[in-house]
Amino acid sequence: MRKKTQVSFVIRDEEERRHKNGVSSLQLDPIQGRLYSAGRDGIIRVWHTGTGTQDRYIQSMEHHTDWVNDIVLCCGGKNLISASSDTTVKVWNAPKGFCMSTLRTHKDYVRTLAYAKDKEQVASAGLDRAIFLWDVNTLTALTASNNTVTTSSLVGNKESIYSLAMNPPGTILVSGSTEKVLRVWDPRNCSRLMKLKGHADNVKALVVSRDGLQCVSGSSDGTIKLWSLSQQRCVSTIRVHSEAVWALLATETFSHIISGGRDRLVIITELKNPDNFMIVCEETAPILKMCFTADQLGVWVSTSDSDIRCWKLPPHNSLSDMYNQNSYNTNNVYQTQPIYHIPGGRAIKHYTVLNDKRHILTKDTANHVMLYDVLKASKLEDLGEIDYDEEVKKRFKMVYVPNWFNVDLKTGMLTIHLGQDETDCLSAWVSAKEAGLTTENDQKVNFGALLLQALLEHWNHPNRANEGGQKVVGNNFFGVPLHTPLIFSEVGGRTLYRLQVGDAGGETEGNLLMETVPSWVVDVAVEMAAPKLNKLPFYLLSHSSCQSKQDRQKKDRLVANDFIQCRKVAEHVVEKIVGGGDVNGASGSKPTNEDSGNDPPEERVELLCCDQKYCTKAKVKTKEKKHCNIGTIGHVDHGKTTLTAAITKVLSKDGSAQFVSYDEIDKAPEEKARGITINAAHVGYSTKTRHYAHTDCPGHADYIRNMISGASQMDAAILVVAANDGPMPQTREHLLLAKQVGIQYILVYINKADIVDNELIELVEIEMREMLTDFGYDGITVPMIIGSALKALNEDDSEYGMPSIRKLLDAIDNYVPSIQRDLTSPFLMPIDNAFTVPGRGTVVVGTLKQGVMKKNDDADLMGFGFNIKTTLSDIQIFKKSVTEALAGDNVGVLLRGLKLRSVETGMLLCAGKSMKLSNHYKAKVYFMTRAEGGRKKPIFSKYSQQMFSGTWNIACRIDLEPTVDMMMPGDHGEVYLTLLEGMVMTPGQRFTIRENNVTVATGIVTMTLPSIDVPKGKLGKVVKFEEK
Repeated sequence: MRKKTQVSFVIRDEEERRHKNGVSSLQLDPIQGRLYSAGRDGIIRVWHTGTGTQDRYIQSMEHHTDWVNDIVLCCGGKNLISASSDTTVKVWNAPKGFCMSTLRTHKDYVRTLAYAKDKEQVASAGLDRAIFLWDVNTLTALTASNNTVTTSSLVGNKESIYSLAMNPPGTILVSGSTEKVLRVWDPRNCSRLMKLKGHADNVKALVVSRDGLQCVSGSSDGTIKLWSLSQQRCVSTIRVHSEAVWALLATETFSHIISGGRDRLVIITELKNPDNFMIVCEETAPILKMCFTADQLGVWVSTSDSDIRCWKLPPHNSLSDMYNQNSYNTNNVYQTQPIYHIPGGRAIKHYTVLNDKRHILTKDTANHVMLYDVLKASKLEDLGEIDYDEEVKKRFKMVYVPNWFNVDLKTGMLTIHLGQDETDCLSAWVSAKEAGLTTENDQKVNFGALLLQALLEHWNHPNRANEGGQKVVGNNFFGVPLHTPLIFSEVGGRTLYRLQVGDAGGETEGNLLMETVPSWVVDVAVEMAAPKLNKLPFYLLSHSSCQSKQDRQKKDRLVANDFIQCRKVAEHVVEKIVGGGDVNGASGSKPTNEDSGNDPPEERVELLCCDQKYCTKAKVKTKEKKHCNIGTIGHVDHGKTTLTAAITKVLSKDGSAQFVSYDEIDKAPEEKARGITINAAHVGYSTKTRHYAHTDCPGHADYIRNMISGASQMDAAILVVAANDGPMPQTREHLLLAKQVGIQYILVYINKADIVDNELIELVEIEMREMLTDFGYDGITVPMIIGSALKALNEDDSEYGMPSIRKLLDAIDNYVPSIQRDLTSPFLMPIDNAFTVPGRGTVVVGTLKQGVMKKNDDADLMGFGFNIKTTLSDIQIFKKSVTEALAGDNVGVLLRGLKLRSVETGMLLCAGKSMKLSNHYKAKVYFMTRAEGGRKKPIFSKYSQQMFSGTWNIACRIDLEPTVDMMMPGDHGEVYLTLLEGMVMTPGQRFTIRENNVTVATGIVTMTLPSIDVPKGKLGKVVKFEEK
C-alpha cells in the first residue's frame, strides 16, 4: 500500500545568500577559484576565493530537501555530486548550478561520498549500510529519455556507514561505521579484502594514500590511526585531540595529516613522527570538514555553525616536538585570525505556534525574535532582541483553532508540514472577518484549503474549476511568494517532488504534479470543493446556580459545526430563551431592566463549559475528544517515570491535567528507595484534542512481566532513551515485546539531552531509527523528540525543558490516529489490578478491550480455572463515576458480592455467559533465532515454559503437530498449547513464550479446543492429543 503523501513548504527569503545552519562539506575548484559548500539548510552555495573580493557569494544550488551531508567535484570542475539526508544522490552542472539528475537507490540518509579522480568513479554510502559505485560519465550523460543507470554495490557492512575513502586510481575503497571497524574493498571487482579492528567508537573520517597502501582514520573515540593495508594492521595511534575526530585531510605526499573535530582544534601532525604536531587554529564550533586552498598553503574549514574560514598552515619543516602531548596547550596556536572569513546567517532554534494556529514566533541563534504568517508563507516582522517568552504571552488570544500543521527546524528555516490527510489538514475553520481576510461579511473559511489553493494557484490542471467561463485561480484573498519551495513527500519518508510555487505552471512541472499531488488536495485546491463540515449536537443548560426545578428538566439540544463562536451562542440564548422562548416554544422571562435589553447579547449572557468561563470572542469546540491509551517503555533509569510526571506538570500549567509527582507514580517502597519503577502505574490527562490514559511501565529486567501487562493495554507507546546511554538491553527487549503485544505506533523521547552534545544526540537518533526498522516499525517516520524530562519537571522553559514536552504531546496527537474500537461485541476487560475500598467492596482495574460496559450489568470473572458470577455495582474512569464505559477506556469497576481473595491479576471480566474457559488451544507460533534473542537449540513436543498474554502469565506446554518431529529457531508452524489452568483466549489473541527471562517465541491463537486434564497439576503428565 502506498504511503500517504504529505504537503510541505519552506518560509524563507527569495535569495538565501548565507548558510542557515552547519556546513557539512567543502570542495574547491582550483582552476576557477570557486569554493562549493554543502549546508545543513539543504542548499549548496558557491563562493569566490580570490583576494580582495568583498562579496564572495556567486550562486545557490537548490534541489535537496534535507541536510546535504557530502559533495565531490568531478570532471575537472564540470560536475558536482551531492549526498543528502533526503536519501538521494544528485548530479549537478557545477558552473551553471542546476540539477541534472537524481539517484534514489539509497533507502536511508546518504552520509558520505568518495571519489576516484583518475577513473571518474564515485562511491556513496549511508545509514542503509549499502555502498553504491557510480560511473560519473554515465551519470552526466543521463537525459529525460535516457534515464536508466546501472550501479555496482558493495555488501557486508553490518551497521550505518559514516565515512568513505577511495584512492585516485580507484583500486582501494575503505569504509568506516558505527561497527567501529574499517572494511576494505577492491572496487574493480567489488571483492572484500579485509576488516581492520582497533577503534573504540564510530569511524567518522578516512583518507587513503594514492598507492592504496596506507590509510588514516579518525574516530569518535578521539584517536587517529595510521594503517598499513599491505600488512593489514595498525601502524600507529595518534592522540592529539581531547575529543572526537570528525575531519581529516592528508597532504599530497601523505607525509602530514590535518585533523579537526569536536574539540574545535585544527591540528597538523607528521605521520612518521606523531610527536611533531602543531595546533593550526581554534574554531568557534566543532569542525565538520576541511579542504586545501589552491596553493595548499592554507585550509578552508567548516563547522557546525554557519561560518566558513580559511586558515594559513605552518611550513611542514617548522613542526617540532616542542608541541608534543606533554605540552599540549590551546594557547600555543599557529594562527589566531583567519585569512578569509565567509560569514553565515542566523538559524532558527526556537519556535512557538501561537494559539490562533496561524502565526509563529521564532528565536534564532542571534537571539532575534521574528513573527511569521503560516497562511501567507511569509515573514511579517523582525522584532529584534526582545524577551521571547514575554512576547509569546503578549500575543496570546482567547481562541481555539485545531492543529492543522507541524513545524520542523532541522534546516534552520521554518519548514511547515501540513496535516497528513484531509481530516487533519482541513480541520481549522475560522471567521474570515476575524482572520483579517475581509471586512464585509462573516463567512467561514478553512485555513488549510486557503493555503493549498494559494500554493497551487499556478498549476494549469485540466480540471480546474470554472466560474462564468473563467478558470478559478487561487483563493481570492491572498497569494504566497513565488519563490516558496513546495515539497511533496511520503509521510516521514523520502521526497517525491520539490518545486517552487511560481514554477508550477510549466508543462514538465504540471505533469509531475499530476503524478504526485494526492486526490484530496486536487479536490480542494484545483476543483475548489468545499471541505466537509462536521455537524455535532450539544446541549445548553441553565447553570446550577440559577436553575429552577423546571429548568433542570429542560435540555436545549442544538446542532452546529464542530466549532462555534461563543457570541453566536449568546445571541441564541438571548433571542430564543431569555427574550422569546426556547427552541421548543416555551416562553422565557423578559429582561426586567430596559437598559440591559439594549446591551449586546455577549454582555448579557455568561457562558461556561466545565465551569470555565468563555470569552464571547472565543470559539467553542464541540467535537468530542477521542480516547487513547499510551504509555512509557524503555530501559531502567532512562527517565520514564520522570517523563510521565513532566507531562502532567506541563499539562497542569495549561489546565488540562492534575500534576502527579514522581513519588505518586512510583508508589511502592522499593520503587522509591531504588528510584526505579517495578509496577505499571496509570495516570490520566487531556490535550486539546484527546483524552489519554497513560501507563508507566517498569524498565527493570526482573519485572518484565509487569511491562508486558502494561504494554498490552496501550494503543501507542513512548520509547524513552537516555541520550548519554543510547539504546540499551531493555530498550531492545521492550521494543520487541511492544511489537509482539500489537502496539502499532511508537514515538521516541531522547531524554537527558542537556548533558550531552548534539553529535551524540544525532548518533542516538540514528541508532534508534535503525533499531525501529529492525523490529518492523517505520524507522524513518517515527517522531523523535529531544529533551530533558527533569528540566521540564523543574519548569525550565529552555528548549529541552517544557517546550520538548509540548512538542511530544503535539507529536502524539498528530502521529497516532484515532483508534477504531469494537463497540458491538460483548465487553471484555483483562484485570490489571484489584483492591478493596472500605465500606464498598472489591474494585478491579483494567482497560476495556471491546464492547460497552454499563452500570448494573451482569458479568463473569474468569481465569485460572475459576468462573465467578458478579454484577457491576459502579464504574469509574480516573476517579469519576460514569454510567457506562467504552472500549479503550481505563476503568475501575466495583464488583458486587466479591472478596478480594477471589481476584487474581490476569483474570478476565466479561459480559455474563459470553466467554468460555479452556486450557487447550491451537496456535501459530514463531520461534526466534539466537540473533533475535531466542534459543540456539531445537524445540520438541512437551516443551514447557511460561506463557504471557494480556495481563496474565501461566505455565504452558507446547506440542508440535504429529507429523513434525522438531522445530528450529527461525521456524514458523502450528502448535498445540496446554495451559496449567483454564484461561479465556480468543482467536487472534497474541502471546509470547519466555524461557529463563528471555523471549523465545511469539504466536497467535487460531482455535479454542476442549479442555484436557492436567494430572496433579503437572503438564509433563498430560496425555498427548494424538494418543487420546
